[in-house]
Amino acid sequence: MSDGKLGPLATSRHPLPTLRPPPEGLVALLSVPPAAKLHVPTSMHLTIRNHHPTRSANVTVQLEPDPADGFAVAGMRSGRVPTLIPGEEERLTWRLVPLECGHVPVPRLKVVDRRKAIASAQGIGGADAEVETQGEVVRVVDVRRDERSEAGGVAGGVWSLEGTRGVSTVLVLP
Repeated sequence: MSDGKLGPLATSRHPLPTLRPPPEGLVALLSVPPAAKLHVPTSMHLTIRNHHPTRSANVTVQLEPDPADGFAVAGMRSGRVPTLIPGEEERLTWRLVPLECGHVPVPRLKVVDRRKAIASAQGIGGADAEVETQGEVVRVVDVRRDERSEAGGVAGGVWSLEGTRGVSTVLVLP
């Protein structure tokens, strides 16, 4: 003000975004190109991260091919990933050769955390523990669909391949 007095008090509030610490467990991140050329090989990468602070992970990965798939796949079909110690990650790569044009769904991947199955089989959970033979299925997340949302329908703010948007696709051009 011109007479040297202070004006009215002003308060600004800036809300901070929600903090989302990494989940305690395994995360499988799928990276595929958005577009590919017909009959030209391209890479599909799966990065598996162990965010658990103290436990190692025993992980198996299965590529579940479908006769209707529009890709020929070179790489591991079913196998075990080396033991992931806490904070470690492993990256797997497949080569995809597109066989048809258009929006072609990527082959399905199934990632299973077998450490629960091993603990149950060894009786670590106690005499009354249920014996689990399959392990826990790990959600595969397409990194191209990293959309944040505070509304329902999104687990942890990231769209899953199995989520409401459907299966991830690659646009194959002639």
